[in-house]
Amino acid sequence: LKEDNDEEDPDLRAFTYEEINYFIQNTYTRIELKKILISSPYNFYIFLFALLIGCRLRETGLAAMNDIKVQEVDGVNHYYIYLNANQPYQNLKNANAYRNIPIPDLLIELGFLNYVHKRHKFNAETLYQLSPKSGAEGFGSFYKRHIAKLFPNNADTRENRRLGEMKTFVQLRSLRKNFSTFLFNENRTSFDTEINKKKIFGHESEGATSGYYERLEPSISSTIINAIDFQEKINFSEIRDIVSEFYGEIITELPWLKEIKEEWRIKGKIKSSKGRKV
Repeated sequence: LKEDNDEEDPDLRAFTYEEINYFIQNTYTRIELKKILISSPYNFYIFLFALLIGCRLRETGLAAMNDIKVQEVDGVNHYYIYLNANQPYQNLKNANAYRNIPIPDLLIELGFLNYVHKRHKFNAETLYQLSPKSGAEGFGSFYKRHIAKLFPNNADTRENRRLGEMKTFVQLRSLRKNFSTFLFNENRTSFDTEINKKKIFGHESEGATSGYYERLEPSISSTIINAIDFQEKINFSEIRDIVSEFYGEIITELPWLKEIKEEWRIKGKIKSSKGRKV
């Protein structure tokens, strides 16, 4: 399957909230999550970015460390990922995928800035350790394997497709549909306009108004996302405790990261994109 077909694929459905909680409970046990945070943190944080911000696998999977940015407004730091294709290994789906991805409070509570700080101390160039052979493609195998194991009758597998009995399926990309529901089904702040939400979501625009939505100011996108009560439907308490125990102290600021004024506005050079398998 190709990543370019995600929200347009009529057979792809969202996970139920029960399925998401089941996935978290059985995939991120205390022992397994600590192993993941040591050796393969992308097997945790790519899931969270998909669920909490609707990111496609390759978007944050191919992020560079210098794509982690900050905007300070009224004494508050708003951290975000400046999605672009400035590096040879980076590519994005469409023009509106070139956007600013907020790093919401819940993701910070789940240790993401701790992980970023660790990569910074190692002088890493990329957010995640990329395989020389497969790049970000290898990141998807973990999720395919666990989804197939936990939801054998609903997972998008070759066997299920061969049998032809499955009307709809789930895979990692399904979380983008879940995020869409969280984002668009309710207005919670004065910033919750349709265009602002489209700028966060990064969907290709269609019709006569087709075009580039431009980047959304990080402080605004953070306000919109932080107003969503994900925890009303999804239980993060156990993995929050495990992450806190693992890191010892949860980092909420990155003192070494300095703001470059108005950097969030820069569109960036857009590459032509072809569908890529995940």
